[in-house]
Amino acid sequence: MKKTAALALALVIGTALAGCSGGSSGSPQVKSSETAATQRTVVPDVAGKPFADAKAQLAAAGLTVTVAGPEGTPWAKLEPGKHVSAVSTNPAAGSETDAKTVTVVVDLTEADQQIMNDAVAAADGAVDAAKTAASEAAAAAEAAAAAAASAAASAGK
Repeated sequence: MKKTAALALALVIGTALAGCSGGSSGSPQVKSSETAATQRTVVPDVAGKPFADAKAQLAAAGLTVTVAGPEGTPWAKLEPGKHVSAVSTNPAAGSETDAKTVTVVVDLTEADQQIMNDAVAAADGAVDAAKTAASEAAAAAEAAAAAAASAAASAGK
């Protein structure tokens, strides 16, 4: 009985407080200043980290990433490679933002990244060519050794 009375009293008080919002209708009024606040995020400090780690940390904070070079020029086509580091963010690290996108300023331009990509591709091509040449040379050496052994065996008869 005591629990029922306490529950009834709490319901009456809650209803009375809801009616004190100043509205004349029976439903509570919500002032525009009382509307749900925008979710704000503190921008993590990713300066000095490899870009991939910086991007992962920002994503974990619920932020998407755009990239800009050291002069602020946006990257349009490429993803920064493993040798690219974050320099700063916009909005700045430690600031609260309601933006969903953060620009990471990196230590290379997109053109520099393209040069690195081309150099790596050329080096990979040279390594593949060297491996092929070494394999072919080994096969030729085996064939020559077999021919020499066969010639020696024929000469010894």
